[in-house]
Amino acid sequence: MRLSADFAADRSGTAELAWGQRDIWEAIQKVGPDSAHYFNVPRLLAVPGAGGPRSPRAVAAALAQVMGRHDALRSLVRLGAEGPYQEVAAAGTLPIETVEVARDAADGAAADLVARLAGRSFGDGEQPLRAGLVVCDGAATHVALVLNHVVADWHAADVVVRDLRMLLLRGAIAGPPPSQLLDLVRDESMASARSDRAIAQWETLLRTPCRPPCSRKRPERARRRDTRGPCCRRPGSTAPARCWPAAPASAPPPSCSWRSPCCCAS
Repeated sequence: MRLSADFAADRSGTAELAWGQRDIWEAIQKVGPDSAHYFNVPRLLAVPGAGGPRSPRAVAAALAQVMGRHDALRSLVRLGAEGPYQEVAAAGTLPIETVEVARDAADGAAADLVARLAGRSFGDGEQPLRAGLVVCDGAATHVALVLNHVVADWHAADVVVRDLRMLLLRGAIAGPPPSQLLDLVRDESMASARSDRAIAQWETLLRTPCRPPCSRKRPERARRRDTRGPCCRRPGSTAPARCWPAAPASAPPPSCSWRSPCCCAS
């Protein structure tokens, strides 16, 4: 059975790779095309049984909605004269491989299908999602997906599977996707511009000659005053005088604890 999914979206554009994408792209280039398939991200979804059997065309229609929902699934990574870049397509067609088997052989056929789809590397400008269906008695039982790691990591692949399962169960997905690839690239470009301005400012500051240190002398400390202050004694008493600590020049004269004002010994 030949099957395909026609998808469309209201978002498209050409952009450079995001920071994480470039790291993965460079790693894939280092290992070469014969080993790049080890970076592929495979996923296998058992079609939910709730709601009755789903025809292959119904699953293909759900896949088309998921493709239109996520920029990354429509991103074609290419190598240009100035390095890698990506084109997010507004519309396109996703080919879907189908395998028809008996129901008792569906699980094994699904494992073989996803392994076969993941066993070859993604080429330049190739659709970043490969899909396949296992069909038993005219109903789809498993969906095999393989994603190009340059456009999707393991978490993103889980989001795609979750969205597809939700569409098969409920026919719709509530709310917009959490994030989009084109938005990520734009935000990182703005962050790079801010970083460049910050670096330029620091370079200007570090190249500016420093002013010489202040040449003013520190004021000398005031001489230590006598710690023995005025002494007070009771008039006519022969007891030794009670001495009080000296007070600052601006402070009022001390007062005796038993009489005010204090009578200071001469």
